[in-house]
Amino acid sequence: MNVLVTGGTGFLGKFVVQGLVKDPKIKNIYVTSRKRVSFPHKHVHNLRVDLSKPIPEDLIDIESIDTVIHLAGEYDFEGTYERSYMGNVLATSNLLDFITNAKRDINFLYASTYAILPYGATEEITEMPLSQSPKRQNHYAYTKAIAENLVLNSGLNGVCFRIGILVGDSQEGLISKINGPYYFLRMAERLNKIPFFSKSIFFTLPGEPTAKVPVLAVDEAAAPFVQAASRKFDEMNICGLFNKNSTTVEVIAKTIFKVYLPTAKLFYFKYVPKTILEKQELITGVPADSIDYLSAIESLSNQRFLELFPDLEPTHFLELKKTLFHGYQKYNEGIVT
Repeated sequence: MNVLVTGGTGFLGKFVVQGLVKDPKIKNIYVTSRKRVSFPHKHVHNLRVDLSKPIPEDLIDIESIDTVIHLAGEYDFEGTYERSYMGNVLATSNLLDFITNAKRDINFLYASTYAILPYGATEEITEMPLSQSPKRQNHYAYTKAIAENLVLNSGLNGVCFRIGILVGDSQEGLISKINGPYYFLRMAERLNKIPFFSKSIFFTLPGEPTAKVPVLAVDEAAAPFVQAASRKFDEMNICGLFNKNSTTVEVIAKTIFKVYLPTAKLFYFKYVPKTILEKQELITGVPADSIDYLSAIESLSNQRFLELFPDLEPTHFLELKKTLFHGYQKYNEGIVT
């Protein structure tokens, strides 16, 4: 089998490619990148292409490809709408056009995100097509929702994975940049170094304490893509890629503050105006869009995922917390994945 991977040099992509290399059923792995990249394995090949532009017909013989794994996308809460649109919508549209113009029976695996789910989402819609879009001002979620809809309406078969919040791998916890819960780790660590805050009795956080936060180890996120690469599907499935009993805002906050600000008692603001959230970025370094998710999801389900991948249920956050802190410490020391 031959597999085409977009975003194969990214945080998730590295683990997907590593898994594909170990699969004896996979003969060749073609990884797209804007830059020329070399890989240590003879079966991994670099294809230089900018997916935000129409893909050259002679890039690769698409007829020889059995599976396409589309991981590439723009994940930058501080970026512009235009960049998010180019990286998520245009890249996906161009890739789908390139494929469907030549071969419609290809296996297509797409990295979507749980972030596209609307506020107050319930189990019934977690693995269903969206009936409403995220807020447009949330560039990432909005453009990922458009891209997912393109995939669902492409006529291709495969799996659309709505991925949770990626953290370091389940063994070492190593990361490549600060995002997700690491924003709050960094904030708490910095506050701990300020005498006034380090001795504070009370501390307020924005968010709904019972809101779901589907933390997911990056190697466990990669595993279903690797397994699905050599399978065939008779429809486009939607799967929630996270632990079905995902942790909550309150559990993560207590875990982090117990380490850095152990004397603080936590209180929550369930609603904070967007303007205030944007201003707090200047002080805390936590993107406003990240805080948005702390009040969004009430319930999550991954029943379809467990039906298709019964042996790959992701680990719960409480079993990952040691590696979470370990990976953050190593990142501060300059050791990254």
